[in-house]
Amino acid sequence: MKKLLIFFLILFGFAVQAQKPDNPFVANKSEENVDNWPERVYDLTIDYETVNYTGKDVKAMTFNGSIPGPTLEFNEGEFAIINVTNKMDVETSVHWHGLILPHFYDGVPYLNTPPIKPGETQQYKFALKQSGTYWYHSHTGLQEQRGVYGSIQINPKETTLEYDKDLVLVLSDWMDENPKTQLRNLKRGNEWYLIKKNQVQSWDKVIARGAVGAKLKMMWQRMPDMAILDNYYDYFFINGKPEQNYPDFKPGEKVRVRFVNAAAATYFWLTFGGEDPTLVAADGLDVVPVPHNKTLIGVAETYDFIVTIPESGKLEILATSQDGSGKASTFLGTGNTLKAPEVPRPDLIKQMQEMMSMDMKMGAPAVKFNPSKNDSIEKMKKYAMKMDGMQMDGMNMKDDKMQMDGMQKDKDSIKMKDNGMAHQDMKMKDDKMQMDGGMKMGYMVPKDKVIGDNMKTGGNPEFNYHYLKAPESTEFEEDRPTREMLFNLTGNMNRYVWSINGVPLSETDKIKINQGEVVRITLNNMTMMHHPMHLHGHFFRVLNENGERSPLKHTVNVAPMQKVVIEFAADEKGDWYFHCHVLYHVNSGMARIFSYDTPRDERLEGYPLTNLTNEANHMFTWGEVTGQAI
Repeated sequence: MKKLLIFFLILFGFAVQAQKPDNPFVANKSEENVDNWPERVYDLTIDYETVNYTGKDVKAMTFNGSIPGPTLEFNEGEFAIINVTNKMDVETSVHWHGLILPHFYDGVPYLNTPPIKPGETQQYKFALKQSGTYWYHSHTGLQEQRGVYGSIQINPKETTLEYDKDLVLVLSDWMDENPKTQLRNLKRGNEWYLIKKNQVQSWDKVIARGAVGAKLKMMWQRMPDMAILDNYYDYFFINGKPEQNYPDFKPGEKVRVRFVNAAAATYFWLTFGGEDPTLVAADGLDVVPVPHNKTLIGVAETYDFIVTIPESGKLEILATSQDGSGKASTFLGTGNTLKAPEVPRPDLIKQMQEMMSMDMKMGAPAVKFNPSKNDSIEKMKKYAMKMDGMQMDGMNMKDDKMQMDGMQKDKDSIKMKDNGMAHQDMKMKDDKMQMDGGMKMGYMVPKDKVIGDNMKTGGNPEFNYHYLKAPESTEFEEDRPTREMLFNLTGNMNRYVWSINGVPLSETDKIKINQGEVVRITLNNMTMMHHPMHLHGHFFRVLNENGERSPLKHTVNVAPMQKVVIEFAADEKGDWYFHCHVLYHVNSGMARIFSYDTPRDERLEGYPLTNLTNEANHMFTWGEVTGQAI
């Protein structure tokens, strides 16, 4: 009897062991025993501070009196305890961007964490089962733009990478103007910020470039001038300054430079002087090391590079705003400067001509909808629109019904039909698109893993992730059920309303997902802006030409008029935010909530979700005065 009992105890031990997740990036289970993990405690205070970067005093918000806040350094396998005190007279919050943790500590106020009221201290507690470069920031209104952000460095238990030192560089954008005022001006649909940046496509420039037809076509379609960045910024910062110097690095030292793009709206081109740096990690996770200069880092992304300090001279790292309106520099070492390559300003008139020469396929207008709060695809049927012979990507309107090429539509889920892709002068070979004559256009995601027209997946060689390759397979188990979703990224520039499938967050329900399934999403950008889409509490695969070794990320850039396919394992519980990380886009409606079929945390009683979902529904007022000489 005793032997039989021991046998069952051993068998039970194996069963418990088998239930633990193999992948530490799948879940941070609160029930796992972490009592013996060493604790590391940080105290953060959010308060007002007066700053002066341009000669003008501005009331900012800071962590522990600085912008950015302090770097929180941990070791993998520690238990983090972070006490955050709010000394301001308004609510605030802290989201731990990229960290896998229990949903109650994720930090989205009214969704999964209570807001931090004035005068209160909130404690966050979670086990660190990952390593890498991450960051933290306010998830309340536009506070992040005012300085409420900082970096996180989690050192790995083991690494095969060879480097001597670490350096965290936090990129950001700064405006003296009140962010709420700038958002109000964006919603007016004027070109004031393009004028300030000298980026208006004025008629004299258009005529000189022979672009009158493209300009008239844009006006006919009621499209504003081309813009890469909506906002106007006074400065771009690295660790809080336009220029930083780190002379203490010695010649020959290898430095792991950890970049965090904590900007509210700005993408940066990263270029390096001297030898090409080695890219070793993206969004905190290791990738196959690859030499890579001139890297576009999207809002909310992180990248790690290993650079070698030159034997003579100092190394320049240049962060150039994608729209060419400014830059910031960092210098490592001493001596003569090895300058980083300059990135030329984008040619907006040329981009306008190229865009208008395409068979443009526009998205539904992001206007206020009154239909029932059901699946947004149903609303697309009603609010889809044709414009001057154009049709929405992958969608045909016939008899007032929307048909998607090769698809059946079922609310949030969309099941693919077996539809071979055939185009008159194009052919597919080994997942590469070729036109007659053999010219290669770019990698295509396998057609069974993308909803609708596949032509835009991986099609833009300037904005893709093919240089990122996971060290090992990231594919999910074959027996997992897969749920397909289509998210059209849509917007109305004139009204500055941003949405998904033509519908802002305030007019949708949560998207229900089931534990154990794989959620695959085709992100179809139907706007002329970049959108960095971030999923809280999960890592997702970004399908690229590396197939089973496609990289894992928590934030993905979706370039204008391009498609990206992502998929993640639904192995959590609770509610999780998915949104564009351009601060002015998420605050104008471009977000969704993924919800597991689990009860809402009792600690959220008294904190209604509508406080989050209606956050973008602010009234903006302005006046206009005109005069006439008599």
